[in-house]
Amino acid sequence: GLEVSPHYDSMLAKLVTWGPNRLLAISRMERTLRGLSVFGVQMYRELLLRILSTEAFRAGETDTHFIDTHLGEDLAAPPDPALLRRAARAATLYSFEQRRRSRALLPGLEPGYRNNPYRDSTVSFEAGGEALDVAYSNLGDGRLEVKQEEASGAVKLSSLQPPGMCFEDTDGVQRRVRVVCDHDRHHIHMGDASVVLRELPRLPEPEREEIRGGLVAPVTGQVARIAVSPGDVVKKGQVVAVIEAMKM
Repeated sequence: GLEVSPHYDSMLAKLVTWGPNRLLAISRMERTLRGLSVFGVQMYRELLLRILSTEAFRAGETDTHFIDTHLGEDLAAPPDPALLRRAARAATLYSFEQRRRSRALLPGLEPGYRNNPYRDSTVSFEAGGEALDVAYSNLGDGRLEVKQEEASGAVKLSSLQPPGMCFEDTDGVQRRVRVVCDHDRHHIHMGDASVVLRELPRLPEPEREEIRGGLVAPVTGQVARIAVSPGDVVKKGQVVAVIEAMKM
C-alpha cells in the first residue's frame, strides 16, 4: 500500500548482470528479466526488455533522448489483444484447476458436470478498460474447450505447481506461465509480458432505484388503506398507510 515517491523509486531495487563483454551482459540481463515476475507493484520489466533489444542500446549508443528517439510512440501502444486473450485463457484454466483440486465433496466428479448440458460456463475479465469474455466447457482430464473472440479450441493442462503452470494453448503451443490470484485480480507472467486481469463478478449486485420524495415499502403487497391526505403534517410513529402482504 505504500507509495514510493519519484525521489526514491530508483532505490527500491537493483538488478545487475555482468559478463566479459557488453553483449553477453545484455543477454544475461534479457534472460533474467524474462524469468522475473514481481506482482503487486509497478514494474518496468517490459520497457527494459524493449530497450535491451534495440540495436542502438546493444551498440552503446545511449543518451538522454534514447527512449524518445528509439521507442517514442510505441510507449503509448495499447496491449496486444492476442496477448490479453491468451492471458484470459491461462487465468481461466488455472482457476478452474485450482477449484477442481480443492474439492472435498465428490472429488472424483469433474467440476461443472451436467447430465444434460445446455450452455457453456462463462467468466469475464477486464484489462485496460477492455472486457475479455471466456466461454468454456470441461472436457475432463485437465482439458477445457474455450470460446473467445477470434480464438477457440481446447486448452490442456500439462503441469501445475502453483504459481507455475504449463499448458497447451489453442494453437497447440506449450506455454509456461505464472499466475497469482489476489481476490478478483489475476497477475499473469507470460515470457516477455506481465498482465493484470480483473475478474468481473458473475452475479453483480443489483442496482437500487431511489424514489425521491417518496417512501419505499419493505415488502411487496397491496396498499389497503391510506391514512393521510395530501398536505397533512405527520409525526414520528404515525400510521401513514396499511399494506397487505402474503402471511402479513
